[in-house]
Amino acid sequence: MRPSKTPWSLAVAVALSLAACDGVGNEPGASLDEQEARSKVRVQASATPSTATSGEEVLIHLTVTANPTVTADVTLRVLKPDGSLDHTASWPGQNLTRTATQFDETMVVAAGNPVGTYSVGARVQRTGSTEVLFDANGLATFAVTGSCVPACSGKVCGSDGCGGSCGTCGSGQSCNASGQCVDSSGLPPLWNASPPAGVSPAPSGPVVGRAGEFDTGTLATNEVWDNFNGAAGSNPDGRLWLEDTINQGGTQVYDPARSFLDGNGNAVLEAIQSGSTYFSGRFTSRTKFNMQYGWCAARIKFPKAGRSWFPAWWMLLVGYNYNPYGEIDLMEFFGNTTQYSTHLHFGGNIPSLESNKTVPASHSGGDAGDGFHTYWMQWEPDRIRIGVDDLIMGDWGPTSVSAGVWAHMQQPFYFIANFAVAPPWLPAPSPGDFPARMVIDWIWYKPL
Repeated sequence: MRPSKTPWSLAVAVALSLAACDGVGNEPGASLDEQEARSKVRVQASATPSTATSGEEVLIHLTVTANPTVTADVTLRVLKPDGSLDHTASWPGQNLTRTATQFDETMVVAAGNPVGTYSVGARVQRTGSTEVLFDANGLATFAVTGSCVPACSGKVCGSDGCGGSCGTCGSGQSCNASGQCVDSSGLPPLWNASPPAGVSPAPSGPVVGRAGEFDTGTLATNEVWDNFNGAAGSNPDGRLWLEDTINQGGTQVYDPARSFLDGNGNAVLEAIQSGSTYFSGRFTSRTKFNMQYGWCAARIKFPKAGRSWFPAWWMLLVGYNYNPYGEIDLMEFFGNTTQYSTHLHFGGNIPSLESNKTVPASHSGGDAGDGFHTYWMQWEPDRIRIGVDDLIMGDWGPTSVSAGVWAHMQQPFYFIANFAVAPPWLPAPSPGDFPARMVIDWIWYKPL
């Protein structure tokens, strides 16, 4: 799960100032002298080109060294002039040594973001631990200037990125995430359906993935579902779900005790605070069952209002350690349940596909945290539709990306449900924010 790859804005000029920093500490933006006095990790940043216009790419480059060697998760962030998050990328489980490790992230300059000075920051956290080895902003800054240039190339409808419109659709049509008018019947046939009653059969099918890898498992060729009708306090069905403690975002510690059934037909991922530590829940179908094409859905009530909450319902491609990267975020929220966010990530320097939409008033009054909603994906070899209830978030295919990239989405994936807390780019929670819950009514996979 990676935060939104929001493209940048406008007709833009980027003027870079570069800094290098060593650091340990939990406070982003600590002075370089303070960081250096405590650090065994060094981070440098740069951005090229120094100027860019709409549609062009800007490359952010990080160089990280460590002494002694450490395995750590590296996170890049870019902050807008008001300090809010504009872009982030992460590289988990990196082996950092005295020999420089290089990280590159490419962002496409587009219309819509404010002018002013943007700041590049980074965080290095020991893998599998809450220990932060480095955390600072201001490693590089760049100025964004110019007036907004409408971005309507290839679009016939939707926002132009400057507060205007690229056009409207006719009766019986809606505008998809690519700015094309599509028949409103583009909703898949199961969008308002529910899974079968009773207990799902165990997943069956061939094993996919390399032997010995952490994400090797069965590719389910049968329909699989879970209505979470177990005893209160028990963990979700162990035939289908793995209680997972891998942290891929947030400062919480995942604890299987915080992932449980409530006895009323729901699975609960609960965030609590104990002392200075945040605990939360996460489970996944990794090693239990994988999917490739079909209907994937879950009915979820996401945690409301918490400005520090980063919950998600998402999928990762099998073969994390050797395949090209693939990630499908059916839904994630960044401290605000009035904004839906959906993404397809391809890894490396490949631009992501994304859709961000205001929660409509017809969806629990405009706040997704006030009710249950069905978050779904209709997945075909050459088409992915993602939506919430009757709202289509994205409708993408091979022509939505560069040649060859769509192959990332034609591989087996597995589900992940997690309630991440307090990533470094969101405000810290208050004690009164806890406990908080992400509640899942059901999950359903029906192969093509």
